[in-house]
Amino acid sequence: GGLLTLRKELKKINPNALIRVHVGKGIFNERVGFKNNMPQIKEALEADGVQFIVYEHEHKLFPGVWITGPIKRVYDENNWFSHIKIKMGDEYIEDYVPEDQSLVFDTAEGFVLVAGCGHAGIINTLEQTRNNIYNKEVLAIIGGFHLLDATDKHLKWTADKLHDFGVSKIIGAHCTGINSLYTLRNLMNLSRFNAVVGSVGDSFDLENGIIAGHIAR
Repeated sequence: GGLLTLRKELKKINPNALIRVHVGKGIFNERVGFKNNMPQIKEALEADGVQFIVYEHEHKLFPGVWITGPIKRVYDENNWFSHIKIKMGDEYIEDYVPEDQSLVFDTAEGFVLVAGCGHAGIINTLEQTRNNIYNKEVLAIIGGFHLLDATDKHLKWTADKLHDFGVSKIIGAHCTGINSLYTLRNLMNLSRFNAVVGSVGDSFDLENGIIAGHIAR
């Protein structure tokens, strides 16, 4: 229901706000073990003039701004809840969150990836981005990477892969997990100014890098 509330509040400022929603294929599929409200939300928003665009592959939204589309699972990053099932065709299978996707921004210093919950795995996402969108180093990753339950072994593997990609700045929010963020920071030898917990007040730009909010400093 968050999208409905957001649309209602934004319309008070600009009637044309939130007129498109970009989603990955699978987001409307029936779930078992978890009530999927997205079909009803879609119906209500479409009735209010909002357009839903469903992606199966990467797509350029604007010059230098891409949406990854659903991510191919090359590495075994099982960042989802195994008790939920999803209907795929005539079968119910473990819900691996097939619709997971991210935003990618091209910059002069490398690309910046903004993830939602990272259910596809941050390494899988970066791999697909480099192969299909930008074949360059990764400057920064921002968002949720769903590492809150990751083992020390998996975090070490993740840190090594992030280092190989050239990641030098991390803002790890919500489902990243605070302990996991700090573990990645230590493993990658990043400073407290270049790997911070995502919080209200955080900002990032090429000139100033990460400026952490008060509680994340």
